[in-house]
Amino acid sequence: MAVVFTVNGERFELSDGDDPGATLLDFLRSRTRFTGPKLGCGCGACVVLLLTYDAAADEVSHAAAASCLTLAHGLHHRAVTTTEGLGSSRDGLHAVHVRLGIRSNTLRA
Repeated sequence: MAVVFTVNGERFELSDGDDPGATLLDFLRSRTRFTGPKLGCGCGACVVLLLTYDAAADEVSHAAAASCLTLAHGLHHRAVTTTEGLGSSRDGLHAVHVRLGIRSNTLRA
């Protein structure tokens, strides 16, 4: 059975022939143009936002997830948002980018 999910609104599909042990981080960095998440083990550089739709409750839940620990084959019918999906300096920074930049002194005026 194919695993279908989106990353920043783009549809992706994994087949039975794809490595079932591959992490979301591996998938993002090798098969998409979304390379913002980085392997840093414990620092949060790989964190993405996972959205899951619960049809019974008609609700969408949001959760932060470490892409280095999340198996790509477990993402069926989910949506993934990476840092690129939140915005950019060209398109406009998301509030999360601004807060992190200010906190780390990279966006101080």
